[in-house]
Amino acid sequence: MNSRVNGMNSRVNRANSRVNGMNSRVNRANSRVNGMNSRVNRANSRVNGMNSRVNRANSRVNRANSRVKQIKILRPLPYL
Repeated sequence: MNSRVNGMNSRVNRANSRVNGMNSRVNRANSRVNGMNSRVNRANSRVNGMNSRVNRANSRVNRANSRVKQIKILRPLPYL
């Protein structure tokens, strides 16, 4: 009886070791994906940094444009 149980145990152990092997592969793949995600996040933050610069430049242009419009409004109309 004990030998039969031991035989079952060895089969279970073999199956478990196979599953563990799969898990290690999955873990490796996941870590690779996480590495890619960190690269993507870095790239995105770089893009966001660029966007904030562009937004600042745009607001500067908008301010300059509004100043030009104000000057045009304040200037008296020429007599026709």
